[in-house]
Amino acid sequence: YSKDITNEESTDLKIDLLIKWIEGNPIKEGVGWEQYPTSLRIVNWIKWLNENSIDNDFIDESLAIQTRYLIKKIEFHLSANHLLANAKALIFSGLYFNNPESEKWLKRGIGLLSLELKHQILNDGAHYERSPMYHSIIMEDILDIVQISRLQPNRIKDNLLDDLEETFRKMFKWLMWMTHPDNSIAYFNDSSPNIAPSLSELEEYARILAVDC
Repeated sequence: YSKDITNEESTDLKIDLLIKWIEGNPIKEGVGWEQYPTSLRIVNWIKWLNENSIDNDFIDESLAIQTRYLIKKIEFHLSANHLLANAKALIFSGLYFNNPESEKWLKRGIGLLSLELKHQILNDGAHYERSPMYHSIIMEDILDIVQISRLQPNRIKDNLLDDLEETFRKMFKWLMWMTHPDNSIAYFNDSSPNIAPSLSELEEYARILAVDC
C-alpha cells in the first residue's frame, strides 16, 4: 500500500480483501477450502481481527462456516504438522467465539493438540518428522496458543498451558542443535529458508510472553 494511505484506510482495504475472498470462494469450492489452507486462514484472520479490534459480522460468519467445515474434515490421513494446524485453528475459533458451539471446537482442538504433541514430540524434543522447518512452525504454534489463551483467560486449563510451555522448552533445545551460527536452520529433511521463524525470532517471541526457553 502507498505510504500516503492512513492506518484507517489501510484497515478498510484489508477488510475489503477478506470480504472479496469470502465472496469469491464459495463454500467447499477450490483449493482455498483444503483443510490446511483453511486452518492457516482461520488463525491468521483471527490474529488480525484481534490485533486491530475489528468487529465484522460478515467476516465472523465466514469464520464460523470455515470452522464448521474444518471440524468435519480433520486431516487424520496426513497427521503430522497438518493435524496440529487443524487443532490450532479449532482452538483459535473456539476462543475467538464464545458460545456452546465454539466450546465444542475448543474442546476438540485441545484434545487433538494434547494427544498429538505427546505422539509427535520425541523424548529429545524433536518433532517426529525431523524437519527443522516444521519443528519451528510448531514451536510458533505453541506460542500463538499461549498468547491467545491470555486474551480469553480461564478457558484453557493451566496444566495444559504448563505442558505447552514445557514442550516448547524441549523443542527449543533441539532446535539450537539444528541451527547454524548465522541463525539459519540446517537443511535436514523437508526444510527451506525463510518459511519458518528462526531460533532468535522464537526466542524473542517467548521472551515477550515470559515463556522460558
